[in-house]
Amino acid sequence: MGNKRRIFMGLALAAPALAARAQTAASGALRAFPSRAALVAQGGQAGPGELLTDGRVSYRAAPGAGAIPDLAGLLPFGAVSALHWGVVPDDRAAAAENARRLNLAAEYCRGAGTALHLPAGSLFIADRLDFGGLHVLGRGVGQVLHTPVYFSRRAQHPAPSQIVMTGTDFTPLRLHGISSMKACGAARRPEARREGLADASWELVSLMNADATTGAATPADLVVGIVVEGGSGARLEGFRVVADSGGPHGLDGYNDRTANRIIGGCDIGILQIGAANTTLVDVQTVGHFRRYGYLNVAIDADGDYSDYTAPYATTLIRCDFQGMRGFGLRGPDKFVILDWTPDSVDLPWADDHPFTLDPGHNRIRVTQKGTGTVGGRHYAYSGVAKVTVSGEARIRLSGLSGFDPGRFAAVVPTVAGGGNSHIVLRDCQIGGLTVPSGHLANDRSAVANPIVNGAIGGFEISGWRCAEPDIQGRLQHSGTVAGFIHDCREVTLDLLCEADPARGHGRGMTWIVSPQHNQNRHAAHPAGGNRWLEWRYGMITERSSNNVDYAPFMDFLPRPEALAGTGRGWFEGYWALRSPHIRFYTRKDGTDANYLPVPALAVGPGGEGFRGRPPEDPLHIRGGTDRGTAVSAALTLSERDRSLRLFLDAARERGLVLREERDGALWDVLRSVLDAQGPALRVGGGLQVAGTLQAEGGLGFPPVPAEALADAAHAVNAMGKSAGKAVFDSSNGRCLVASGSAPEAPWNLFDGTPAVRPA
Repeated sequence: MGNKRRIFMGLALAAPALAARAQTAASGALRAFPSRAALVAQGGQAGPGELLTDGRVSYRAAPGAGAIPDLAGLLPFGAVSALHWGVVPDDRAAAAENARRLNLAAEYCRGAGTALHLPAGSLFIADRLDFGGLHVLGRGVGQVLHTPVYFSRRAQHPAPSQIVMTGTDFTPLRLHGISSMKACGAARRPEARREGLADASWELVSLMNADATTGAATPADLVVGIVVEGGSGARLEGFRVVADSGGPHGLDGYNDRTANRIIGGCDIGILQIGAANTTLVDVQTVGHFRRYGYLNVAIDADGDYSDYTAPYATTLIRCDFQGMRGFGLRGPDKFVILDWTPDSVDLPWADDHPFTLDPGHNRIRVTQKGTGTVGGRHYAYSGVAKVTVSGEARIRLSGLSGFDPGRFAAVVPTVAGGGNSHIVLRDCQIGGLTVPSGHLANDRSAVANPIVNGAIGGFEISGWRCAEPDIQGRLQHSGTVAGFIHDCREVTLDLLCEADPARGHGRGMTWIVSPQHNQNRHAAHPAGGNRWLEWRYGMITERSSNNVDYAPFMDFLPRPEALAGTGRGWFEGYWALRSPHIRFYTRKDGTDANYLPVPALAVGPGGEGFRGRPPEDPLHIRGGTDRGTAVSAALTLSERDRSLRLFLDAARERGLVLREERDGALWDVLRSVLDAQGPALRVGGGLQVAGTLQAEGGLGFPPVPAEALADAAHAVNAMGKSAGKAVFDSSNGRCLVASGSAPEAPWNLFDGTPAVRPA
């Protein structure tokens, strides 16, 4: 529902309340009824100044009011409660009526500008609730166990106020423009099977159906509990949203230690669509959500953007999130342009791509690659087809009129949107999606229905104009992935990480962070990227033992073959990282080590983390030495146009090469080989030793022909020459020593006699 229509309806419903606000209960008359049903049966008639009560809430006379359909002529007296509309707690059979009555209460409170109070108990609902622009107050939340019942042997208990999504009869909600982005470098596929997990790709959660086999895509029908859409100033406090798993409070399935399946048919607990200045305090969205516990999307549901408000200044305080992703921050996808004509454009193909032919959503806008926010013209398209060009599958959008990207190199499936900036989480807890038996949802042992997307749990951030999320709190038993950040600027993380799922199958502390498009040549079609990712602090707690991947604090899954290359690594940008610590660690021999530091920095391609055991090096850097001739440096130090690079010797198992880049070419400065073949040490710029030099294999000087020594412009004279530098004159079979650093300085024999005068 658009904001304008919603505000109009709210005012219409609340008008009698505004007119009657001056009325008081001067007479103090109070008429009591044994129940609300008895009050309805009486007709809900009150005299002037008279108050009526059903034993739980009170009403006052408001002639002409129709905000409460079965109590026309009455309005709430005192704090406005959902009970005024006849909502029934702890009754699954009332789910459909509860949803309808809660939405009526929300409409009234929006218009009256007053808070809506939720009663104690479990409110079952069979359709989504619209809490946009509202202040909603529950009776509080209780503790949620992030470890499954198999491990904890404790039961999940109902919250003082909780909303239970039955998952049936919900009106489908569709969102456009958000996919897995696997076509543009956001997906990973492990090179080797992860311990205990089903074979699966690791992707962002898609809100599209993966049914676009030859043409246009369709958005998924989403089951959503609460929607906060548009406007400004919504505030939700003190209640839980949970996916129903049976029993009087919807929690029986979560407490069944034999359960080996995903519970419930619910996609998202709380969905925020735009809506600036939104605040959630002590809110829980927990349980088995197929997509997100909480999702913030910077798009407009109807696509016209006439009443869209970007979700600036959203603040989440002491909240608790679980699901396939506990927390999600998404904006419109960004696809790189592969080719174009005035009436068509080619983009990377994926079966769940976000380009549809739904009216109002068949539009694109040109924009920058990377994390830029500038956008250009927008265009409507009339056709979507899968085409193959040079063996590459592409999306071809056709029917455009005068398409010209100009200086832009990407498109988004929208004309506006984005701006999901300044999203702040404070003291929040983010968990994963485990089934009650203790398995992960993608555990091979969970044979009932393991999740196809292998990246279970944690949070994800991606989207056009996405910027400045600040996440502070803890990740507890997040699942296989702690964080998945694809397209965002200026991310700040300050997290306590309790990684290991109870069964130990997940190795659950993998971070996947995509590169900036212009700093990476590995990804086939990098459209987005990240910059300015600041890791303030990270700590692994005592629950994280020797089956956790520690390297992915700054590492990633092995690069898929399709993304192989010789360019820079995945973690360019601006990084700050404090060393995470393990509070407790058991060595292989059974002894304990406390406060063992894992690497302050661990980057580079190669195996998955450290195969379950943390290194004890404060700095661990790996170069791409497993790619034959395509060798990348393990360490590069750069200043302006010069760089110094450290390699492993690709030809030998044990050796180091230090190279300097000069005018675009790499020169060996030092080569160390720890085997019996060839010199053990080669120094490419001269060697000066202050103490004793011992060379058991002999001491050699670089061979240089006489004509090169005589040429003052040759590199041997023009670069790195210094007094005392020795070379071997290969033309004449003699050793010579430079008399000075100038290119024209003579090369002398060891007795000081000039032998070659460069000119």
